[in-house]
Amino acid sequence: MRRTAFNSLVIGLFIMASASLAQARGAKRGGTGLGLSIGQPTGINFKTFLGSSMAFDATVGLGLLNGSHLTVNAGLLWHKSLGNLGSAPVDWYVGLGGKLGYHDHHKGKHKHDDHDDDLHLGARAPLGVSVMLSGVPIDISLEVAPVLWIVDHVDLELDGALGVRYWF
Repeated sequence: MRRTAFNSLVIGLFIMASASLAQARGAKRGGTGLGLSIGQPTGINFKTFLGSSMAFDATVGLGLLNGSHLTVNAGLLWHKSLGNLGSAPVDWYVGLGGKLGYHDHHKGKHKHDDHDDDLHLGARAPLGVSVMLSGVPIDISLEVAPVLWIVDHVDLELDGALGVRYWF
């Protein structure tokens, strides 16, 4: 029950933040993109430009290794043009934000057995590259992001993901 309530709260907050930020569409990429992220995390990605070079980016993702976990990362990204690859514009970006993780460690064979749930909070600094495909409102991105967990335990890990977004 506690897990379902937490998941509903996180998804609800993500939807409310997405709706309010979609109002702040930037001109650079047509405003708002929605897509998939594959890697760490694997999930749904939302991005909206707040101006010509600044964007808000968030991903809600699931993982199944070492128990099950839900992660939400969000932050601001600063974009800089690298020029064009053919007729496709290429940007690199750097950002700063946070990551929230909920990890459910099952200790027994059955869901009702003793288990330990962890809630983690950390700082995240993505660095990536994105290519806007020529002629279609789709971009492809590749990023890596060190994460410094500071709540529940102190640890450093590295996220990495390939993303595809449709811009509207």
